[in-house]
Amino acid sequence: MRLGELRHPAAIEPLIRASGRGGGARARHVCARALASIGEPAMPDLFRTLREGYNTFCRASAAEALGLMGDPGTVPPLLEALRDASMHVRLHVVAALARLRDRRAIPAFVRALEDESGGVRVQAAYALSLLPSRRAVAPLIQALGDEKWYVRQHAAKALGLIGDSRAIEALKQALHDSRPAVVREARQALRKLGRSVPPQKPSST
Repeated sequence: MRLGELRHPAAIEPLIRASGRGGGARARHVCARALASIGEPAMPDLFRTLREGYNTFCRASAAEALGLMGDPGTVPPLLEALRDASMHVRLHVVAALARLRDRRAIPAFVRALEDESGGVRVQAAYALSLLPSRRAVAPLIQALGDEKWYVRQHAAKALGLIGDSRAIEALKQALHDSRPAVVREARQALRKLGRSVPPQKPSST
């Protein structure tokens, strides 16, 4: 790791190999941060790993490293990587794109709201709260009916930040959600939209 911390290009291949060996999320995060610190010299190898890495760990770590770099040039390869068969990789790709906050990714975030993985869907909803866009309103309204409560929660938050009146009725319905976290975000979203919200009923004990 020392070479990576010193931004030495000789560390690129060893760090990529290390990121694919497992060893826990913390160890892989250290590899990703070290690769990100090397910067542009590491990008070609990271792009290749993102496309062709031999396991999900190294592909996910490549995505994380590219997101940490903050370079807009990483956006197209990351968008392409959203086709990866691994939910774990797609999750890291959406997280990387969210970190970059590049509006080119908004259509991909919208599509990711329909991913088979709840983890990917919630990350997409979170990303859309960072990049409010009216084109995401209808898909986020649909996400208020997601089977996963945490997706519904982040969809409500994103709708409040977008501030489009089309979401008002759906957010009112979300006030009856069985999960308090969803109700709380729906209430806050309605307030942002200038709607009065009835006092929250105390939970029964």
